[in-house]
Amino acid sequence: MNFPRDWRKAGQSLALTAALTGEMRPDVDPREVILELLALNDGLRSQWVLAPELIDLPQVFETAADALLRRITTDHSGIA
Repeated sequence: MNFPRDWRKAGQSLALTAALTGEMRPDVDPREVILELLALNDGLRSQWVLAPELIDLPQVFETAADALLRRITTDHSGIA
């Protein structure tokens, strides 16, 4: 199993489905969305490893992912 490739592939499939069903704005590239989420995840984990006492990883990721969803969805809905 190639973890990064598999997650990227699965994420692209989900993002493409959201685009095709009209949940994602038509001007948003599904591939860029998954790359942004992967970069967010990798960057946050790298920072958390260096200073776990300073970073609430789940909360920071959820807040950033919520902002991304609000930016790309047609109804501007987020996670909550």
